Amino acid sequence: MALIGLTGLALGWVPGLAPLADAAPTLTPGGTAGESAAAWLGRQLAGQAGLAQTAQGRTDYPTTVAAILGLAAAGVGADQIRASAAALAQAGEAFIGSPAQIGLKTTAIAQLILAMDTAGLDPTRLATSDGTRDLYADLAGAVRPDGQVGQYASVTGQAVAIMALSQSPQPMPGTVIQWLGAWPCADAQQAGVGGFGLTVAGSCADVDTDATALVVRALVMAGLTASPIFAPAVAYLVKVQDSFGGWPTAWAGVNAASTGLALWALRSASTVPGLPDLTLAIGRGEQYVASVSYDCAVEPGAVAPAATLGAIAYDGAIRHSPAGASAPGAVGLTQSTARAILAYSRGDAGLPEAGSAGLPAGLTCPAGDSTASAGSGDAATPPADSADLAAAGAAPWLWAGGALLVLVAAFFGWRRLRS
Repeated sequence: MALIGLTGLALGWVPGLAPLADAAPTLTPGGTAGESAAAWLGRQLAGQAGLAQTAQGRTDYPTTVAAILGLAAAGVGADQIRASAAALAQAGEAFIGSPAQIGLKTTAIAQLILAMDTAGLDPTRLATSDGTRDLYADLAGAVRPDGQVGQYASVTGQAVAIMALSQSPQPMPGTVIQWLGAWPCADAQQAGVGGFGLTVAGSCADVDTDATALVVRALVMAGLTASPIFAPAVAYLVKVQDSFGGWPTAWAGVNAASTGLALWALRSASTVPGLPDLTLAIGRGEQYVASVSYDCAVEPGAVAPAATLGAIAYDGAIRHSPAGASAPGAVGLTQSTARAILAYSRGDAGLPEAGSAGLPAGLTCPAGDSTASAGSGDAATPPADSADLAAAGAAPWLWAGGALLVLVAAFFGWRRLRS
């Protein structure tokens, strides 16, 4: 995905905020923080014809993919998942480029595969103006002899491609996994040992939480947890969780988007035999995400209007500042919530499916509170997203290095993943 706009964004924890206790996530009126976030996110997508938007009014395809995966991982929002996936499929080559651009757009292609598969749509029959495209064949055809997927080397892009190829009816080339084997930091004397860097194979200088989490999730989905790179990557994620329960990245401080991605990975890894118990790390991570969610508790001077109830701020500095997500350079609430909601995934090993459950009821504050109701039936105006997360034609955030992602994105687009 594209590198998230961070100019002017204050990063780090909130001064004076005590480390989180080892307890379950805080319950909010109307349901858990995860349910409130799902209700808020579903309303944003429904109000934007199924596709997330940037502050500048451009369609944010990677954030839409991240939202689809997040809602499905949480087990809610079936109708909205299908509506948003259909909208992505209709956008088609506006998102993934033409057949001549496959080598440049592999991450976008992989993201669309994941969104369509999640919603029960067929990635082998994407309708275009020139007929139909088989997205699995497009992606498999972009695998180079050394296993790299696409024109640009990117751990995050490779991980997203592995997630997509793991859903293909055709076997994944073994070289695709072998390519990853050269990338983790292997120096036991370095703090980043086991983690994956962003720019150079084997580098310990820029080891990154997001990249490592995506690799862990991809290996679980591909059924390759016996790989020698898997357990060290999980150990790295546990080691770099901070005292407040959140996860940082190589390019930013502790934030809810990276924490959501790390928890998505750790939940899926938690059932793998032979790994240490991950329950404590997962619980503390949930607490961090809940602490930066907009709920009925509003500090003096902070902003939490009804239209934001349930949303998840990018970090504590945004959540607890008077300007909040309206501050210049702040990461937009749709973008941060779409990725942070992965913190509440059910821990499925495979690709989550849309299922049949609808969106939960939205958060409603008790009478007399300083915020108004934002129930699921409200036509709340989506808050203005304040960051330009991606240049035209590029994907926002979650997934480093190059041109599109990553939610995403993550999947994710929190970093520019070239594709």
